[in-house]
Order: sequence, then structure tokens, then C-alpha cells
Amino acid sequence: MGLIENLVQRFQGGFALTPEPILREMRDKGIKIRIRGLTKSYGGLHVLRDLDLDVHRGETLCILGESGSGKTVLIKSLTGIVAPDSGEIFIDEHDVMNANHRQLHALRMGLSMQFQQGALFESITALENVQWPMVMHREVKPAEAQRRAADDLRSVGLTDDMHWKLPSLLSGGMQKRVALCRAIVQRKPLIIFDEPNAGLDPIKCAAIDNLLLRIKKEFKATLIINTSELFTAYNLSDRIGILHRGRIVEIGSPDQIKSSTHPYVQEFTRKSKEFLPQIAKFQEELSHWTGQKVDDGRRDDGHLGKKTGGF
Repeated sequence: MGLIENLVQRFQGGFALTPEPILREMRDKGIKIRIRGLTKSYGGLHVLRDLDLDVHRGETLCILGESGSGKTVLIKSLTGIVAPDSGEIFIDEHDVMNANHRQLHALRMGLSMQFQQGALFESITALENVQWPMVMHREVKPAEAQRRAADDLRSVGLTDDMHWKLPSLLSGGMQKRVALCRAIVQRKPLIIFDEPNAGLDPIKCAAIDNLLLRIKKEFKATLIINTSELFTAYNLSDRIGILHRGRIVEIGSPDQIKSSTHPYVQEFTRKSKEFLPQIAKFQEELSHWTGQKVDDGRRDDGHLGKKTGGF
């Protein structure tokens, strides 16, 4: 028995099967979210302060803010990973804050999330990481899960030889794409991305943005994207929410954010605009990228070799 089969046996249980009827309702109707008065502190540090937010069904909402502004705490509260101190969170009409373990599991089955650091299993391959959720929850047979995972990896420019490498043998950009594939492979009605291009250079950031734009166009899903990148938010969003000092201080379309009179929004966008021309140039170049192998600068023949399956 392989490693992934052993892991599945360890983790599968009564909660592994897809729950009904909550999941069916979420898939049929899509997702809308209502957050009221959300507050979370760590010791004397107030991360979220009486935060209100609505996410419309089927929209792409970018939460834009500086590093450390509380974006990750917000989405981890939404998914039940972090327990807020007070407030209300409703996914459709389902109360996240007061859900029991089984109800919370059912709600989570309607969403997927790409974690900021990837959260890939280091002991299994890129392909096995992507097929993991489908195998874990017995959605399809293992052979079908592998086919779907491979198709998604190829669609982001990772060639077949990359599929069988452990995450530690992949570049940072490749790991980001593997994590993105794992988040989208089940085609959930709500997909959350936490800083999908954090720590990447402008070229890789633009390539990730192109991938997210394709996801937005192809999937009929509600997307929430946490980002510190102004260009990412402008390029992908139906609406942008600006998070500052624990609150959403401004929310609106990209054009509304650009013309905002809020002092913090003006300062944040002014500083970020300095990088927009360079990033726009890379975005235009990568819009014509067709997924060919490119040189990532590595020269260690014992590692990945001179050529890899993308950035």
C-alpha cells in the first residue's frame, strides 16, 4: 500500500464522505457571505475590530491590505480555523460561529482554500498533493482523481516530469501553482486564496495573476483573494475591500477604490502605484505565454536541471 493510501486510511472516517444536504444547497445556489461585528484579539493586540463585510454570490472580492493587517485572520475566522472573540459569520444562512463540529465540517465541504505558505504535504508528490482532497473525500475513483489532478497541473504549465517531484524539489513559483491546483481541483462554489503571489518576483506575480484571471472566467464560483498587491486587486476584482486597523475602511469596484477620498486608501494606492508600470509590462508579456518550458536559472543537474516546466 502506497503512502497516500496509508494517509487516507488514517484520516478518513465518518466525516470523510461528502455531507448532505448543506453541500448540495451550496453547490446549487452558490455562496454568499455576511460578516457582522467580527472581533479578534491576541493578548493586547486587536487584529480585527468590529468588522463588517458582505460577499456577493458569484463575485470575486479582493481583500487588500498591508502585511500584518489581519487578512489571514479574517479568512481563517470565516472557515472556522480561528475562533473570533465576538461577531457573526453566515455562509448563506448557515451560522459559522455557532456550528457544531459536524455542521462546520459540512460547511467546509463547500469551500476550498489555498494557504499562504502552500501547506503542501512534503512527503508526497505534487500530483498526489493535488489529488489528495478528491481521494480523501471519496469523490471519484483514484484513477480519475489522478487524471483530473494531472490535467490541472498541465493547465498551469507544470509538465508531467514535475508531477512526480516532492514539493521541496520545486521552485517557489511551482509550489504556488501546485497549491492553487489543489484549491481549484474540486471546483468548489467558494474558493479562497491567501496571498497567492506573496514573496514572488514581479514576473511570477503576473503569471499567478493570469492564472487567477482564468479561474475567475472559467469557474462559476465565489472567489475571495487576500493580497497586498494593488495590481492583483485591480486586475481581478469585481470589488475590493481595504482592510486597515482591523476594519474594512472602504469597499467598492476598482474604479471606486482608485477615486476614494479616504486618507489611508489614498496613501496605500499612491505608494503602490510606483510599481504598476513595471508589473503591467510583465502582465502583458505573460498574457501571450503558452506554457512552454522556460529557464528558471537553476544549474544543478542533480536537482531540477537547466530546464523546468515553467516559472
